[in-house]
Amino acid sequence: MIYNKRSAKPHFTLTPHDYDSDEGSTITLDCAAAGQPKPEIAWTRDDLQLQESPRFKISPEGTLTIINLEREDTGTYKCTASNYIGIITAVAQVRVNGSEIVLFPKVLPTFVTTPENLTTKSEVWQDCGA
Repeated sequence: MIYNKRSAKPHFTLTPHDYDSDEGSTITLDCAAAGQPKPEIAWTRDDLQLQESPRFKISPEGTLTIINLEREDTGTYKCTASNYIGIITAVAQVRVNGSEIVLFPKVLPTFVTTPENLTTKSEVWQDCGA
């Protein structure tokens, strides 16, 4: 690694902000950084690397555009700028059409023990595991 006086760690010139938006809309998450050498910009959603696709566009400067928002696009978006001198990260929350951030998946109860029909002349208790 060669270090010279002109080398500089990355610093943001634009950072993304949080969005609450409707399903089907388009949003732009700004991200740009300067440094020497010029930092590379990468995006993640919920810590998974984002790749360009027909719905996810990343400009040469680093801005992320999401076209035709879907509820599944809700999450934490991170813009990371890096060069060999350093690395920096900016974060934005995106929420689509009032979608919930689910910390625990919703699981419907199921019967472990199936109840049986009984006829008795006195009071009876039956265990039912759910």
